[in-house]
Amino acid sequence: MSDNRFLPAFHFTVQFTGLANNAATDGGFESVTGLGVTAINPGTAEAGDKKLAAQFNPIVLKRAISQQQPSPLRQWVLHNLNGQATAPLPEVLIQVLNEVHQPAITFRLTHVTAAGWQLGPLTTQQGELLMEEIVLQYRSIEIVNGET
Repeated sequence: MSDNRFLPAFHFTVQFTGLANNAATDGGFESVTGLGVTAINPGTAEAGDKKLAAQFNPIVLKRAISQQQPSPLRQWVLHNLNGQATAPLPEVLIQVLNEVHQPAITFRLTHVTAAGWQLGPLTTQQGELLMEEIVLQYRSIEIVNGET
């Protein structure tokens, strides 16, 4: 019998392959947005000669900043954006979890590079958490059902 329950969008994890000791300090994202891909028309070639290319949307990861430990992810992003030689991450896994906290569907992004970083506003008028947005670009996406 098939399981046709819908997945909640609020129960997810993000894992980064290629960063040292990031499991404890680089989780807890409030949101992940922008995941998607669009076909690009290659031009005016004959119909049989056309090879579609893909344009991958950047993803935006949003989270509160903790004062506990430095973030290997933030350090990697800022090194990339400052022009320091840093290799792309081999993969980022975005896992939507089921009711027993197991991956129900995984979005596997490969060859991930830093595309942006932004600090939220510093203001005395509101009692909000200090937030950051991390923007990542990738070269491919694979969707995997169940555990990876």
